[in-house]
Amino acid sequence: MTKKDLTAGFFGDSIFYGYQTDYESRCFRVFEKESGIRPVFVGRENPLGFPGAGIYDLIKLCDSLFNVYYPDILFLCIGANHFDGEGILRYPYSIEQERGQAQ
Repeated sequence: MTKKDLTAGFFGDSIFYGYQTDYESRCFRVFEKESGIRPVFVGRENPLGFPGAGIYDLIKLCDSLFNVYYPDILFLCIGANHFDGEGILRYPYSIEQERGQAQ
């Protein structure tokens, strides 16, 4: 198998989706340019990236997504949506935040 035969999946939240990032600067595009390995994407979008997704959201999506896309290499970006207002990771919600309550 050569590099051109491989695919890489970028599964995770808005960081891997490329939210508010110029297309050519999105991590999966930079990876493709630097490595020569094709990322999983549909058109110009990453179908494995979900803005605002948390850990439980991504777990629920795994089976359905990986029955459609079969990446040879998988990168995960999980947890960025669980930081509190002071930048401390709180799983799954900050101490003061109740489920469904905006912070």
